Formats: sequence, structure tokens, C-alpha cells
Amino acid sequence: MKTTHKGFTLLELAIAVAIFILAICGIVSLFVSLSGLTDSAGNITRMINIARQEFETNIRAANFDALTTYSLVPPAIPDNMSLLCYVQNHPTINNVKQVLLVVSYRQRGNYVFGEDKNVNGILDGGEDTDGNGRLSSICEIATFIKREE
Repeated sequence: MKTTHKGFTLLELAIAVAIFILAICGIVSLFVSLSGLTDSAGNITRMINIARQEFETNIRAANFDALTTYSLVPPAIPDNMSLLCYVQNHPTINNVKQVLLVVSYRQRGNYVFGEDKNVNGILDGGEDTDGNGRLSSICEIATFIKREE
């Protein structure tokens, strides 16, 4: 009489456990990566809101003739951020100024969004990596302001 055994062998069980562990490691790795991306997206949103708030509260209210380039660092803005406002006269249109707000941010792990690597609001040696003569960032808001007559 022949008996048949039903169930898993030790080898089959070990292979199933190994596949399960690999799947769990992949899911955990994906979760960690997505968590970092979520933090980055939140930081970018925070940077945009700081630039928009600066534009609404200070740039729009400024006297046209007194509007010049300046920078802000903590405590004027949140920690680990710098904001630079570049102001220049329009090259061809009189009574118009171009305003560019640039926000840099240092997040956890010392990664900095923008060229201001030490987040001090000053263009230091080695920070102008794109060679445009100013600090740049992924968060820049540009506009033109016309003298009110």
C-alpha cells in the first residue's frame, strides 16, 4: 500500500519564507523612499509659500524707488532657509523693475534645495554652479513691477 504525504517539505517552506522576506524588504525600501519624497515635496511647498508671502507682504507694498536687492535669513524666515530678492531695472522698458525671489532650503541629511549651500543668503565662492552670477534654486518666483503714476 502506497501512502501519499500532503503538505510542504522543509525546502519548499524555506523558499516561501525567502520570497516573503524579499517582498517585505522591497516594500519597506519603497516606503522609506516615498517618505523621503513626501518630505521633499512638503519642503518645496513650504519654500513656495515663503516666497509668495514675501512677495505679497513686502514687494507689493514697497516703494518703487526704494526696491533693491536684499536677502533674508532666520529669524526673519524659518530655520534652514534663505530668501534672496534680486531687483534690477528692466533693460528696455522705463519705470519697470524685474523682481526675482529665490528660496533655498536645507532639509534633513544636509541636502540643500538651491545653490545657497550654507543657507546664509550670500553668494559665496563655489555656490554659483550654473554660472549665472547669482544664487539659483528650484523655488524661484519672478515678476515685473511698474511704477505707479
